[in-house]
Amino acid sequence: MWKTSNYKGEQVWYSEEDIKPFLDPYFKGLDFKTIAELAKKSIRITAYSSELEHKLEDIIDFCDSYSGTQPDVIAVLKVIKYRAEKELINKKQ
Repeated sequence: MWKTSNYKGEQVWYSEEDIKPFLDPYFKGLDFKTIAELAKKSIRITAYSSELEHKLEDIIDFCDSYSGTQPDVIAVLKVIKYRAEKELINKKQ
């Protein structure tokens, strides 16, 4: 059992299971405040990335609907699809 203070300054106890994720070497030398700040940044980046992926899907849909008549749109669509496929390949590795 680990004893510490919560955000209200109250004494709380945590089991080994509760703190197990924080025993990872990645967190060595980091206090809980720093870990919380990193978590907030990570959540923001993840949300922003998801937002951009949805916007990219909208652009692809737009290009798909207009690609039959506009050569420039076809070119843009090819670049977007190429980059999206490349990104998927990189994520899988």
